[in-house]
Order: sequence, then structure tokens, then C-alpha cells
Amino acid sequence: KLVKDHKTLQKKLEQQLNIQARMEQTQNNSNRP
Repeated sequence: KLVKDHKTLQKKLEQQLNIQARMEQTQNNSNRP
């Protein structure tokens, strides 16, 4: 069970990082002239 919880947490973290990276990319794109 611990391993499953750990994998779930890892997936959530990865999703959050992906969202963050996507948001940063969008900001960078909108900052370009």
C-alpha cells in the first residue's frame, strides 16, 4: 500500500510540475514581441 501511495503522490507531483511548466511556457510566449 505504501508503494502505491508513493506512486500516486509522484504522479500528482509530476502533474503539478507539468502544469507549472506549461504556464511558464505560456507566459514566455506572451512576453515575446
